[in-house]
Amino acid sequence: MQFKSAAHLLAWAFETSERPILRSARCYDAGSAEVRGGGPVGMSAHDKHAQAAVVMAFLSSLPVGQKCVVFGLFNPTMRENMSIAAADSVPGKYGFQAARYAARMWMTPVSQKGATAGSEVELAGMAGCSAATAHRYKHAVWAELDTQYTAALKAVAHRFDELLRPAQEASRTGS
Repeated sequence: MQFKSAAHLLAWAFETSERPILRSARCYDAGSAEVRGGGPVGMSAHDKHAQAAVVMAFLSSLPVGQKCVVFGLFNPTMRENMSIAAADSVPGKYGFQAARYAARMWMTPVSQKGATAGSEVELAGMAGCSAATAHRYKHAVWAELDTQYTAALKAVAHRFDELLRPAQEASRTGS
């Protein structure tokens, strides 16, 4: 089982841990417990869930700030709660609500930013400052969250290095 990056491993672990294990004729070959379809080849659904659980257990050992950004990015149902928790680890110059709002903006995927993440104008209103100041503040918060996320990815890559495909191999295979 090999992954392109630590972020790819995390995405797989979150997705796998959320997916139920189903036994159906379409998923299983007669006489074989191996799942057909996506994910690591040669592993049963139970093996995949066990591997995902190992990754999730490791995440629980990370410092709170790192844990918040990872869960906020990869688990949409926890995004709001994680933005509240992450607000404690970012610059709070303009108050808790502004920090939480900026953190939630960072955690929202690019494809959803226009619809649900909010705007700098709203952030300026919460912070009681100009839009330009809100823009600078948002980027200060995002820089801190980027630092936390990078540290989390490094910790995951270090712990699960045997599951990550070497960069040279990934570039050769074109994936």
